[in-house]
Amino acid sequence: MKAINRFAITLVPKDAFTNWLNEVLDEEDLDIESLLDQGFQTFLLPVFDDDCDEELATYIETCSKDMIAAQLMAWEVDEAEWPEELNVDLLNEWFMLDFSDLVLDLVTE
Repeated sequence: MKAINRFAITLVPKDAFTNWLNEVLDEEDLDIESLLDQGFQTFLLPVFDDDCDEELATYIETCSKDMIAAQLMAWEVDEAEWPEELNVDLLNEWFMLDFSDLVLDLVTE
């Protein structure tokens, strides 16, 4: 096992995302539990210094559109149904951001 010199962020869906999916996908039985059972998407980030909250926030803001788009594509939502603005505010409304500053690789080559 070896440490990978990267941070990671996992997007954990909130009720707001579940509610939006139910509307757009014309579903009624999706709830937060069913989304949690589907698993989460995790994104690798560059390493940031311990005192770099502002730098990390800026990076998340820059990548928020891509992270939301990845979630919507995973659910096969037609792009015509996507919200007009995919931004950090929507990211924070729809997902809890779970950060990790230690990523371990269990694969030995």
